[in-house]
Amino acid sequence: EDSNYVIIASYGGNKKNPGWFHNLRGNKDVTIRIKNTVKEVKATITSNDARNRLWPIITAWGPEYVKYQEKTSRKIPIVILSPKT
Repeated sequence: EDSNYVIIASYGGNKKNPGWFHNLRGNKDVTIRIKNTVKEVKATITSNDARNRLWPIITAWGPEYVKYQEKTSRKIPIVILSPKT
């Protein structure tokens, strides 16, 4: 989304969030690698409004996320990774 990256903490519909999501809660400044490019980014867990806006886009791109959400009672978090300036 724009110059940001959107990641989904689906964990395949597991009842718990994935470990990396808990790590992001503790340290929002992270490094990502995309192919051969390394980038410093800041992680932001989406608000309910942002999540509600992004969820239909995500599920249109990856319909398996609908199945993951149906498998769990937790609301699957969405995280925005923004380039550090």
